[in-house]
Amino acid sequence: MAAFCTFARSRWAQERIPVGRWWRWAQAWAAAGEPEAVLAALETAVIQRPGSFKLVRQLLDTYGQAGYRRAAWRPVQRLVAVRPRVAGRAWAALGDLYWAMGEWSEAMRAYDEAKQNQYQSTYLEERAARFWASRQDWTRAKGAWWTAIAWEPSDRPDWHEALCFVLLSDRDFDGAIKAGETALALGGDRAVTWHRLAQAHRERGDRPTGNRCLRRAWQVGAKDPWSWFPQVSECADRPEWQRAWQMLQSAPDLDFPETAADYRRWSQLASQAGDWPAAIAALDRALTLDPQAPPSDWCALADLCARSGQDHLASLAWQRALTAGANQGGVYYAYAESQPRSSLPDRLALWRRAMQDNPTDPRVYDNYGQTLEAANHPIAALAAYGRAILLAGRRLDIPFRQGGTLLQQLGWWRLACWFWDQASLLAPDSVWFQAERQAALARRAQSQGQWQRAIDHFMAALRYQPEFWPAYDGIQAVLAAAGLPPADPSPTSPSLFCQLPDGLAEATSLLATNWQGVAAELPGTDCFPAFEPETHPLRDSQGLGDPLPELQAIDHTLDAPAAYTVAIPQGRAWGDNLCSVVFNAQNQVIRDCSTGYSAIVASSPHLPPPQHFAGTVAFLATRWGKVTYFHWMFDLLPRLEVLRRSGFAWDSIDRFVVNLYELPFQHQSFERLQIPLEKVVACCHTEWFGSVDPVQGRIPHLTADRLLVPAIPELRIYRGSRWAHQFLRDTFLEPARISRFPDRLYITRRSAAYRQVLNDREVIATLEQFGFRAIDPARLPLVDQAAAFAAAKVIVAVHGAGLTNLVFAEPGTKVIEIFQPSHRQNTYWLLSNLGGLEHYHLTADLAPGAEQATAVQQNITINLDHLKALLKLAGID
Repeated sequence: MAAFCTFARSRWAQERIPVGRWWRWAQAWAAAGEPEAVLAALETAVIQRPGSFKLVRQLLDTYGQAGYRRAAWRPVQRLVAVRPRVAGRAWAALGDLYWAMGEWSEAMRAYDEAKQNQYQSTYLEERAARFWASRQDWTRAKGAWWTAIAWEPSDRPDWHEALCFVLLSDRDFDGAIKAGETALALGGDRAVTWHRLAQAHRERGDRPTGNRCLRRAWQVGAKDPWSWFPQVSECADRPEWQRAWQMLQSAPDLDFPETAADYRRWSQLASQAGDWPAAIAALDRALTLDPQAPPSDWCALADLCARSGQDHLASLAWQRALTAGANQGGVYYAYAESQPRSSLPDRLALWRRAMQDNPTDPRVYDNYGQTLEAANHPIAALAAYGRAILLAGRRLDIPFRQGGTLLQQLGWWRLACWFWDQASLLAPDSVWFQAERQAALARRAQSQGQWQRAIDHFMAALRYQPEFWPAYDGIQAVLAAAGLPPADPSPTSPSLFCQLPDGLAEATSLLATNWQGVAAELPGTDCFPAFEPETHPLRDSQGLGDPLPELQAIDHTLDAPAAYTVAIPQGRAWGDNLCSVVFNAQNQVIRDCSTGYSAIVASSPHLPPPQHFAGTVAFLATRWGKVTYFHWMFDLLPRLEVLRRSGFAWDSIDRFVVNLYELPFQHQSFERLQIPLEKVVACCHTEWFGSVDPVQGRIPHLTADRLLVPAIPELRIYRGSRWAHQFLRDTFLEPARISRFPDRLYITRRSAAYRQVLNDREVIATLEQFGFRAIDPARLPLVDQAAAFAAAKVIVAVHGAGLTNLVFAEPGTKVIEIFQPSHRQNTYWLLSNLGGLEHYHLTADLAPGAEQATAVQQNITINLDHLKALLKLAGID
């Protein structure tokens, strides 16, 4: 089989053997149960006949069986280009693949492409509703349910039951009552529906009706305990599952499971409720009743044991899984993946065993190579990566970067450059691969002391992909090695992350003499004023010991520039997470409308063609506006107020372009501002850590009949202003919510990916003695975050994005901000000054081993005695 896979991917075979034979070979290998050989045959057949929907559909099905996903969109893209009439069906098929593999975000992107190509189906709307409900985006979830129900209005009480939950979560109690009553009328007389109706009536203030519904829920539940379980799992919360599980267990006349299938279902329900012991016991009983159970059941039991902390039982379950699936490579693959904490020799042995059972799976060799690299066997790791790439063919789910980076670490520059050349040939349209190739050339030049050549190659990488952040790090390394001045640090970014020295981008780019200018001086632009400049005095932050220079008011004030809107007929724009660049009709950069390094984008010949939008488009994208809460709130959203103050009503604008709008706080923002999400366009087309292929449905490069750009000229300091401060307060503060929250808050970082407080429990216990309550803003809706900070009179927090909510705090609120020793930014001290807050600071200690992480990611411990002393200094007892 391995010989056949190699033969199928050879150029001779692809050019000489007709597509019909490849199709027959694929059928034969499928009958033999060899998915890798099937893939090799089908991939070659699709290369020869890219417009065959039948071939592409079978290839997608085989990708799903083999567990691949990232390779799947390329054949669909080629099919759509050749046969546009089947585009809707093709994208829907790709979405089905991603959905079946649990990649729901990717599925939704494919389904969106299908809808744009006039493919409409009820099941697409149902899946969209389930997806958005799982993300707690109630606005989009209810919209999808309404559409699905409108297309299939009868005999779906489960959909109305799910809609009832979504509307209840969205606090639309009248709508929830209507949906619940419809579910009952359609035959869904279920306890969970009556309970949801009871909650809705009580929230409306109608407690008598709510109590009647609650009694009915108990009556129905007593007769049918199963009716406590939600029918759509995504449209339910953990308390509902736990209540249903308790009711089921306590039912006196319940017929307990008898067959293995019944016990498997019982185990799944217990898992949903978080009752791991019951889930384990039920699945164990299923395995006892069915001695011929598939290995997947033993794998599931091992997973349950691991989740419940029973590592010994998990190990025993894995041994049974391996015995039951002795000749199935997938079992060993799953087992090897589940053992990341094992010793390196043990992990190497596991991956070698997985290779024996499935010698043609490129993922096994990829993981084996990563483990060899961790064990300091670079040559063997390279061999494993090479085998993985050879087996992967044109499937780019095998990360080429692993091998290329390792070659560079070994100093094998010529081979590394050749490696990226080959990768670029496999994916000629992948700008990320092209950027990696240029970076390899740059590092080779750096190793030879050719500083200027190295910088030129890094800049070439950025012109391929302006968001290629490794090039920024590489340029800083070259400058340091050459003894040249680094980029100028700013108070808001002292780590120099993704920064260049002033003038470097311009000096290394081929640009016309008049390539840029300010809006007021360029032809074809009109400026509409919104806000005048502001200047605000500053007060020093207070702390223990010597003052921190970053938090002192000596010789500077808080200055905010004037804000205005620029209207550009036939304007053009580029947006990603590091650059937002605006051009007039003469292709000149409008400097005061752009952020980041405009010269990189202006001089790039590798940008994708712009997509044109008819009508009026508001371009709001800005540097760092992709996912960071602070930049979203202070750099992006206030631009909407600039538009309005300049005389442009939001409902007169056809499209709003932002970096990204996938996170809950982004959806909630547009909902509060009453801007339909259908009008919003995302422009960041790559994932931050370097996707090989662009994300479908995002538009980084665009033109418009009339482009409106709110201009807030970029500063190297904090971007705050009084008008932006007031705009956010007016938008998100609801006075009625404030009374729900305490007046002393500690902002925990337990859900954060980095900069965690390792003694967080001890900190909380200490602060509770002073009347503090811990909250995690990331887990609250945006309006509740605003209310919590508005209610607080004292706030203690580690430096982080959660402190953006200080904009909602009342004047006089005391803020204690805790910093790492090596990462101190003055952003929230300046915000405190703008809002009239009292700012105090404390420097924490680095956690053991934190030195190995970057400055912004280092974990800390907080000295409790110092914290108490600072509380005393602030007059908090």
